[in-house]
Amino acid sequence: METLLKQFGLSEKESLVYKTLLQNGSMTVSELALKSGVIRTSCQEYLRSLLEKGFINVGRVGKKYYYQSEDPDRFRQIVHERLFVVDKLIEQMKQKDSKADVWRISVLDQNEKEKRRKKMEKQDARSESKKNARVLIGVNEILLTSDNDENPNLYIESSDIAQFHKFLFKKIH
Repeated sequence: METLLKQFGLSEKESLVYKTLLQNGSMTVSELALKSGVIRTSCQEYLRSLLEKGFINVGRVGKKYYYQSEDPDRFRQIVHERLFVVDKLIEQMKQKDSKADVWRISVLDQNEKEKRRKKMEKQDARSESKKNARVLIGVNEILLTSDNDENPNLYIESSDIAQFHKFLFKKIH
């Protein structure tokens, strides 16, 4: 059973906590820690992870929280959800193939760097600066510049890369 649970991304301790809940039904963190032999504070972390993955649920009675395992058929549902996502991804990749995003990377001189920078700033590009370096992220382009003349100024034209960097920018800030 441990091998199968690992296939779903469960660690050894998460599997132990899940199996203990499966065998014993609804339990508090203290009861679960005692029954499973897992340290209480660690047990809370494993429970949090299992909740995020959808393998357990939690309910509150008074001031106490009770955890219980989801029905084992939940694994089947998770597999079907993953297959659905994979099918959609393959479909999008096939559609994308006919309109492949063209990636162009150019090394810019100082004059060209300034032209691109001004153009992108007019387009309300997102900007991030770190020690002598600056990143401008536009709709379909990225400009990487440096105050150090030894480092090249790079211009990357790609809507996919720009969208990816915008996503990262939101996550970081």
